[in-house]
Amino acid sequence: MNADIYGDQNIDNKTDITYLIGAGASFNAIPVVNELTPGLKRFKSFIRKNVKDKNKIKLFENVFNKYLPEIVKCYSVDTYAKKLWLQNEIEEFNRFKLFLSAYFLFEEITEHPATENESSKTILDYRYDSFFATVLEKNKNNLYLPSTLNIISWNYDSQIEKSYSGFSKMDLDDSYKSLGICSYGEIDRLSSGNEFRIFKLNGSARLISKIFGTDNMSNSNFKNLITEEIVLEIIQNLENPLQYWLTLLVFAWEHDYNDIYFENIDQRIKATKVFVIIGYSFPLFNRNIDKLITKELQPTKVVIQAPANDLEGIRSRLLQTVDIDPKIIQLESITDLFYIPNELGLPH
Repeated sequence: MNADIYGDQNIDNKTDITYLIGAGASFNAIPVVNELTPGLKRFKSFIRKNVKDKNKIKLFENVFNKYLPEIVKCYSVDTYAKKLWLQNEIEEFNRFKLFLSAYFLFEEITEHPATENESSKTILDYRYDSFFATVLEKNKNNLYLPSTLNIISWNYDSQIEKSYSGFSKMDLDDSYKSLGICSYGEIDRLSSGNEFRIFKLNGSARLISKIFGTDNMSNSNFKNLITEEIVLEIIQNLENPLQYWLTLLVFAWEHDYNDIYFENIDQRIKATKVFVIIGYSFPLFNRNIDKLITKELQPTKVVIQAPANDLEGIRSRLLQTVDIDPKIIQLESITDLFYIPNELGLPH
């Protein structure tokens, strides 16, 4: 089946909808901030079990034992990463990003039952499948998504690509391209046209081998990507960041805020009538970028989907970030499926 993801031009008169998603949108597959410590400890156990070279294990554990207390102290991996970046500790910053990429790839291929400190995790958050089953359309043998639909993601996991690949039968690399996913620096993927588009503000936790020049995500046998051989090479590279592997994880705050990338996002979503926020809390940490990409936003409806205890806090921070009428905000505490607005597919 062909997957012409850019859509049917006959639906361009439909209501513009933009999704803004954060870590909570991948909660069923990827640990959120308060689950990182047990998740990282599972990663450590995995490496100790699968890596036979004791020197490599010792190197990894030295790095691990340095990072874990800092992550706990800073409360999030993003905060610690920015601390390194602000201190101009570039080599350590690159090492940490490589470490994070390896860890999140590990989480993408493992599942485990619930524990006292962590909810159960599956390889794919099932809500993405339900979302695509709802919004995907087919014209003869071509799949397409509404051109009036946009997704802005703060996540660097590959849950979107993995879910879509199950429908398109493409591998993950081709799914990334077919979905029109655009990260910072991918100028050739920017467009002012009407194509469906996904913007990944922090890039992707993916690794490219400098030796073979291949992106590991292009391997369709995703479950076997984290092998002992790959883990060994990543661990070896922790001592000399970027010697063998490149990570496509690039934090949004590393970028030039005047770049065309952010301007393109702003222009793409300015016509948005329905703004849906899923699993994103508008942390102060990201406020400058959130303001930058929503400065033209004038929706007629805003939906916040999150656990009930988080909704009022998110609503308050949203109003401090985006200039909108509080009366148009709708709160949704049911999170078993992603919210799909009734306006999807309706004329302006």
